[in-house]
Amino acid sequence: MLVQLASMRDAYAEVLLELGAEDARVVVLGADTSVSIKTSLFGDRYPERFFNVGIAEANMMGIAAGLALAGKTPFVTTYAAFVPGKKLGVVVLCNSASGMVDTIGIQLVKTMLGDAVEPIHAEAK
Repeated sequence: MLVQLASMRDAYAEVLLELGAEDARVVVLGADTSVSIKTSLFGDRYPERFFNVGIAEANMMGIAAGLALAGKTPFVTTYAAFVPGKKLGVVVLCNSASGMVDTIGIQLVKTMLGDAVEPIHAEAK
């Protein structure tokens, strides 16, 4: 078994690209963190499915909720420090307003919790 080292950001970007190739419903949202988190690679390949909302994390959550309700699979990615509870409240409100009991299908990825960015072990295909 061949094992290679990769940063979480590199591995995440690679997985997003694979998911984007497999499913046209996958969309990626970022809040001016796309270059450092490497989700901009998804935007380079699928510009019509990539949304950089600027420094507007609460709005990003609302946009993701709308995209999910429209049948998309949004991956919302930003630094963990930028996702306090009030911003998640936007998703709760959208979920309640839609009349849906379960979650609406937003994939929320928070990164860089303040620890050092260490390589992770990733199994090579």
